[in-house]
Amino acid sequence: MAAPSFIVDATCSAGKVSPKLYGLMTEEINHAYDGGLYAELIRNRAFLNDAKSPMNWSVVNDETSAATIALDPTTPLNEKISTSLRLSVTEATKDHPAGVANSGYWGIPVHPKTEYRASLWVKTENGFAGPITVSIVSDDGRTVYASAKVFGLTPEWTKFEVTLKTGDVAPTAQARFEITLNQPGTVNLGLVSLFPPTWNDDPNGLPAYYAYQFLNRLGPTELKDSDPQSWICADNSGGVQALVWDFTNTFPGRNMINQVFYKRDLPSQLKNKVTLNLSHLPKGKYTMETYKAGYRVNDAYDTYRDLGSPAQLTKAQVAEIKSKNSGAPLETKTVKIGRDGNFAQQFDLRENDAVLITLQPQR
Repeated sequence: MAAPSFIVDATCSAGKVSPKLYGLMTEEINHAYDGGLYAELIRNRAFLNDAKSPMNWSVVNDETSAATIALDPTTPLNEKISTSLRLSVTEATKDHPAGVANSGYWGIPVHPKTEYRASLWVKTENGFAGPITVSIVSDDGRTVYASAKVFGLTPEWTKFEVTLKTGDVAPTAQARFEITLNQPGTVNLGLVSLFPPTWNDDPNGLPAYYAYQFLNRLGPTELKDSDPQSWICADNSGGVQALVWDFTNTFPGRNMINQVFYKRDLPSQLKNKVTLNLSHLPKGKYTMETYKAGYRVNDAYDTYRDLGSPAQLTKAQVAEIKSKNSGAPLETKTVKIGRDGNFAQQFDLRENDAVLITLQPQR
């Protein structure tokens, strides 16, 4: 069989690439991806982080239940995931289950009235048919925030998916994910996953941070502009969106060890006011919305710190953080575009601020 090949015709342009797509270099340092940008909550979900022991997984039992766990390379999930986790429960009842737990990345974050998507591959032996229970519980195991049973286990690898929904509970990160049996039995687990709500409900997506909304609101057509730190776009309904930012590297140079990469306490003084000028707009009335993220505006971290950085948030504190960081427009008003087609809007911009202004024709 011939080796695969492809031909590049550099004389033929198939599409236009924005000159502002500068590229991006990121590294998996200090959980920038796993435990960071990637929304997966289970740490070491494929049991591949260590060849000798199931890192980040621990046994769940009490004085009247018993279980053991171990890596089982003789029962791989597939060619890529070359091992599994063997869970053997020798003593367990409904009131005293036993199993395995994962605390994720510094705890499983629990939010009230929130749906989590759990999935896991399971294989049984010695006639054990289940069920097993998957749940999100407090670190001490006394509080169950969400739980579901998995039925229909077989001796063949089978994928199961369940939804875990929390009630009106107090938010906390002092929780863990558990897989337990209420009777003796042995199962192998492969690729265990737990996802919170994600951006655009993508099955394996990013956390639902509202900041993505800025880019998501930009139309598909980029318009010509003269500022390297702005992006002017238009949508198919005649709307125009302008995203303006001010990025400042607060620590220039190569020696970054033990330094804060992003300066949280930015200077309180304003930089020069910025004026957005647009031209060639059709005459008429437009709805203008202004969004902002940056210094003490839609900055959940600073709001949390203003509350005294509590180890556990109350419902009132969570409500305050949400109200101050909702991503809602700071201003909504009607503007008129005259015959000249010009529009001008002035606004404040501090270091590392981002401002989005949208204009939508009124029908």
